[in-house]
Amino acid sequence: VQWFFGDLHLAPSERFIYETKEDNVHVLTIKNVKKDEAGMCTVKAKNSQGEMSASARLKVTPVKPPKITKPLEDKVAPEEGTVKLDVSVTGFPTPTLIWYLNGEEIVESENITFEYIKKTNSYIMTMTGDLRGKDGKVKIIAKNNGGEASCEAELTIKGRAPTFVEKPMKC
Repeated sequence: VQWFFGDLHLAPSERFIYETKEDNVHVLTIKNVKKDEAGMCTVKAKNSQGEMSASARLKVTPVKPPKITKPLEDKVAPEEGTVKLDVSVTGFPTPTLIWYLNGEEIVESENITFEYIKKTNSYIMTMTGDLRGKDGKVKIIAKNNGGEASCEAELTIKGRAPTFVEKPMKC
């Protein structure tokens, strides 16, 4: 099996890595691909019975580091209830986010959920239930191959949401 870029033979090297996987699947890994290397890549296989080839277009998309387009905002939430914090982050590949409260990573649980909305590049953390003790500095760190970005906001938990002592009567 040989690999070609246009008519240029890609000899195995530290940069062009040939691999043969299970079921005789052949893989070419190209390290440190440059934008101007986009084009037609061909694999040619030959044995005593004949020769076959297959081609595919190599598309090179540059990495874009995370950029915060809508930062976290300070929030005030009641002791019992729900609070949503949201941030918008762009980048390629899509950044992964880690959320922190007072320097400790926030882990998804029954009362804490994370959501990503691709259309708006929005990342949302929702906290529900008893929020006492969950106030302080909320920070996000967004990372991808291109780098990282972060922002923070203050979450204040105080007071209670209004409730009816008695169920209102119908008129």
